[in-house]
Amino acid sequence: MHWADPSTLDLLRVLAEQGAAVPLMLLVTSRPEFRAPWPHRSHHTVITLAPLERGEALRMVGEVAERQAISSEMMEALVTRTGGVPLFIEEVTRLLLEGDGRGGAQQIPLTLHASLTARLDRLGSAKVVAQIASVLGRELAYPLIRAVAGSSETVLAAALERLAEADLIHVQGMPPDSTYRFKHTLVQDAAYESLLKSRRRELHRAAARALNDEFQETAEAQPELLAYYLTEAGDNEAAIAAWQRAGEGALHRAAYIEASKHLGKAIELAEGLGDGSTERLLRLRLQIAYGQALIPSRGYGAAETTAAFARAAELAAGIEDAAERFLARYGLWAGSIVRGEPKAVRTLSAAFLRDAEREPNSPELMWGHRIMGSSLWYEGDYIGAQERLEQVLASYDPQLHRPLAFRYGVDVGVAGMVWLAVTLWPLGKIARARRLAEQALAHAPGTGHLATVAYALFFECNLDLLCRDTGRLLTHAESLVTMSREHGLAFYLATGTFVLGYARWRTGERQSGEADMRLGKRMLGEQGQHLWLPLYEACRAETEAETSHVDSAIATLHDAFAESERTGQHAELHRVRGDILLRVDRPDFTAAEAAFARAIEIARSQRTRSFELRATLALAKLYHETQRNEAARALLRPALEGFSPTQEFLEIEQAQTLLAALNS
Repeated sequence: MHWADPSTLDLLRVLAEQGAAVPLMLLVTSRPEFRAPWPHRSHHTVITLAPLERGEALRMVGEVAERQAISSEMMEALVTRTGGVPLFIEEVTRLLLEGDGRGGAQQIPLTLHASLTARLDRLGSAKVVAQIASVLGRELAYPLIRAVAGSSETVLAAALERLAEADLIHVQGMPPDSTYRFKHTLVQDAAYESLLKSRRRELHRAAARALNDEFQETAEAQPELLAYYLTEAGDNEAAIAAWQRAGEGALHRAAYIEASKHLGKAIELAEGLGDGSTERLLRLRLQIAYGQALIPSRGYGAAETTAAFARAAELAAGIEDAAERFLARYGLWAGSIVRGEPKAVRTLSAAFLRDAEREPNSPELMWGHRIMGSSLWYEGDYIGAQERLEQVLASYDPQLHRPLAFRYGVDVGVAGMVWLAVTLWPLGKIARARRLAEQALAHAPGTGHLATVAYALFFECNLDLLCRDTGRLLTHAESLVTMSREHGLAFYLATGTFVLGYARWRTGERQSGEADMRLGKRMLGEQGQHLWLPLYEACRAETEAETSHVDSAIATLHDAFAESERTGQHAELHRVRGDILLRVDRPDFTAAEAAFARAIEIARSQRTRSFELRATLALAKLYHETQRNEAARALLRPALEGFSPTQEFLEIEQAQTLLAALNS
């Protein structure tokens, strides 16, 4: 596993998680320094492989040597020198068997690498073919070896056969349809390191030429392979273009970790180019694509993502390409709103919209409204947010705007729908909020953009939290966690883990729910996610209070208030605080009443009627319990105006039931 690529690790992660539920045994090996990128579960076992003991090593030597005699003195020296490492034992034994037997124990190399090098040296012309193959990769097809080697079929076939007989490569099939694989990466390394640097470059250049001229399908399907050969050949400009194609292709396949690695290679090479406008524009585009790859795999607020877009903004200064400037600014804005930086959010969104309004027919104007709408929601201006987000939906053309999802990291139509949904629900427009969220979930797969599907699920989970719909939350959170694990979406996995824990806690799985909430909170903190943190902290505080950990609940809520002080997202926090104050051994009715009244005051100022009704119901219950029925009636009547009972908002029916009881 220590050599596994990100996609293979993603597959192994899924299999490792499935092991407890299906009849599956997965056996993998790795070096000690490898750390599996998934949590250790009860159905996982780690076995440490120690070096072979003396008796085992002697038996292995005997098995490799078969009927050929090795002196006892040589056997002892071999076992001692190889330190019980199986591959070393095997290779040294073969080296001795291939030699003339003279030199005694001095024939035994001090290292495995030296042993492999010595075996290659004895292969004559076959060593040259092994060197060529080492440049091409650990596993390769006969036609590519033939194209790069440039030797006759007879000579090449004989050399490959000799390598196979020496057990240095494994063969599958017959030429010209055969494929070859080095027995071990260390064999490939030994052959590669025996080449002069000038010869390596020459062979890499030949491999790149062969891919371009004779294997165009392979070059198109695996541009990263072509990019690697070009890089090692020193052809940097062509290598940058190939790495860029590989990175953008990986982005379209939702292979975000690969995309970031490929684009990172391109950026590294591009830094060595000149500083003209063409080179700056190339670097800018690479940085933006790199940032888009980091968003799902690292998170909007991660340090690497922030640095990528900060560099993009620096390169965008003085660039005439307006579209690229907008993309750089959007990346900075997205990071700021996720990290909870109100001043930067306000400045960047205003600047984006101001510049976009100079291009009234451009898609950037729609993005400007989307960004401003989200920023206003963040500040607690729900009415202003609705106005901007309605403009997004009015202007959205799926055929025209879907391709932009791969540049901005999300489809603007889906983004507009989900942001408007979480804006309308607090405003009391319950039915339309739910319809928009469902439309977003239905529309997202059609974009062909996996991150957009995750984005829609992410917001659906947050809407479910607002609605307190545990059934829906459990379904959507499970989907979000599964998708995030399968595709390495660290940003969405953090939220999914927390909300899934909350849903499980609510459905009675207290222990696993508690563990997932704790893990999810840690993951959110590691990524610098602050956007929805007050809501999550409020949920966490409620669970703590319900299990009689009132002091912990108050401390959690204190942290949530500190987070929300910079934003307008705090009406619900005051209501939750009031509920918790009534759960202490000696309920503080006065403080609870003040908390509910403050929640109502904020909700009215923001015209968030759902939050107002929820807080009003809490205060009315308190008044009823303290024999202030007239005050309770006076609160409930206006708060209920315009609301009809719905399963989407159960507090409406509860408030109506309480009002009827008060009236009777």
